[in-house]
Amino acid sequence: ALAPELTVSGRKDWVFDDLPERIVARIGGSKVTAYPALVDEGDTVGVEIFDTTPNAAASQRLGLYRLLLLQLPDQRRLLSRIPGIDHLCLLFATVGSCKVLCADIQNAVLDRSFRCDPMAIRSCTEFRSLLEQGRELVAGELNNFQHLILEILQTYRTVRQQLAAPVSLNEKLIADVEKQLAALVFPGFVTATPWKWLYHVPRYLAGVKLRLEKAEQFPDTDRHRQDQVAPFVDRTNRISGNILSDLHRATYRWAVEEFRISMFAQE
Repeated sequence: ALAPELTVSGRKDWVFDDLPERIVARIGGSKVTAYPALVDEGDTVGVEIFDTTPNAAASQRLGLYRLLLLQLPDQRRLLSRIPGIDHLCLLFATVGSCKVLCADIQNAVLDRSFRCDPMAIRSCTEFRSLLEQGRELVAGELNNFQHLILEILQTYRTVRQQLAAPVSLNEKLIADVEKQLAALVFPGFVTATPWKWLYHVPRYLAGVKLRLEKAEQFPDTDRHRQDQVAPFVDRTNRISGNILSDLHRATYRWAVEEFRISMFAQE
């Protein structure tokens, strides 16, 4: 194994060596680069060696959050009893499991509370500093997320009920709305959606609700507006490939949501 001296398991605190950003070694005449990262083991953390930066980054984030919670028992208790979670899970039931929603909320709260690049935390000193920086913010951030997610899921359920009602909505409209809903609310949406956009999701869902109400009365108008929006939606799906284009795609994708509001949801 590459760098066995760095690999550890079963730790509840940062009682292991600093983590280098990468390890370069020669194996069988070939140069190999590997990336050490923290690993979430459930009740403990470890360190493992990964073959790519993305794999290391994904593991480091979850491992770091586990280690933070192991050192912050009050915050861990708070996040294990999310206020109103039973009702939130009921509203989320058609989308995903309660376990997925809980983990999603917990990780999003930690993202907002500690606001760090997990890959930048490579030493015990940096970890201790991070602990102090975010510990007092967890309760407030949890409260913010709980209220916002409740509003999102309640509006989402209302729109779903509209779609299920026996009214004369054309198939093209239903398919468009289904695709939009799937891009707004899905397993993992809380963490995947940056706060500055998550904050607007209730408004986007309310826009869908208003669109469905108006389309029932003015189906031709809705069809015409959908034809105008469609090219921009299609372009969102075509932007991909690298980090810069991913950032561009995210910005563009939310601009399209604003365009939908202007087209379909003006009173």
